[in-house]
Amino acid sequence: MKFRHQILLLLSGEQLQIYSWSAGKLSQITQLQNTETGQQQLTELLKKQAAPCQLLVDVIEEDFRRESIPHLRGASRTTLIQRKLKHYYPSTPFYQARCLHRQTHGRRDDYFLFSALTQTTSIEQWLTALQVNQNALISIQSVAHLAESLLKKMTEPHVLLVSWEKGSGLRQSYYHRKKLYFSRLIALHDNEIYSHAIAIETPRTQQYLNSLNFPPESEVLHAYVICHVTDRAKIESELETIHGVQYHFLDIQTLSTATKLQAKFDSSDATPIFLELLATQKSATNYANSSHLYFYRLWQIRWILFGLCALINMLSAVNASIFY
Repeated sequence: MKFRHQILLLLSGEQLQIYSWSAGKLSQITQLQNTETGQQQLTELLKKQAAPCQLLVDVIEEDFRRESIPHLRGASRTTLIQRKLKHYYPSTPFYQARCLHRQTHGRRDDYFLFSALTQTTSIEQWLTALQVNQNALISIQSVAHLAESLLKKMTEPHVLLVSWEKGSGLRQSYYHRKKLYFSRLIALHDNEIYSHAIAIETPRTQQYLNSLNFPPESEVLHAYVICHVTDRAKIESELETIHGVQYHFLDIQTLSTATKLQAKFDSSDATPIFLELLATQKSATNYANSSHLYFYRLWQIRWILFGLCALINMLSAVNASIFY
């Protein structure tokens, strides 16, 4: 469901950035610190906003686990998945499970990705500010999951997507057949050292992926680097040849245009891309549970009732015109 007007919240580290999305245009409202004062300021700001909200989280504390489970259906499948999630993540309500694929041999089990936001304190404090005003929360997304939308036209089976977000850092996410398997964030706030960080961190990420046999030894890892055209030469000069890794460069402005986004860029900061994806793309993921979405469900019911009332009034007017 798309909304003409939304409030987009971006949590990175100890900062919360607040944006307005209205009629296809993104504009930043303010930036708040994760303090009691900042939370009070958010509460006051949202008193004036009737639009639904979405929260985008870009933090180091996001965990990913992969496991095969028996292929089940219905309530048995749901019960097993919930048991796995609570076993892996007993201290956070921000978790989810996605089926990546079904195995083609043996018992043909389902291969799942379990993931969670493990640092809950700051998220819960900001959500409390929303609940005070009964603001409608549509979803809680993470950059790693949301970025799957950028891979639609990529044909390579093994992709490492590399991006820099000014408020959070260098993110490297591994996707197999366009589905997220793993992501890591390295704190980095300076555009000038983006290129150097890629050169250092990509071999480390590859080493970890190799330990998981991603990709298999005979296949290539395609590293797609999102960057501004003015940064590409510097990034290329820093990179060293790595066996099994092939680099590609995605011009950030071209990528935005190709994805039908409207952001304009003067640096390699990919934050606007992910915020626009949050506002415009329907995601298969959501870290929010039913309690977080309570006021959104009420908001939906209210608009459905408004629509029914309008329809009834229109039909009444038509009937009146026919009989009189």
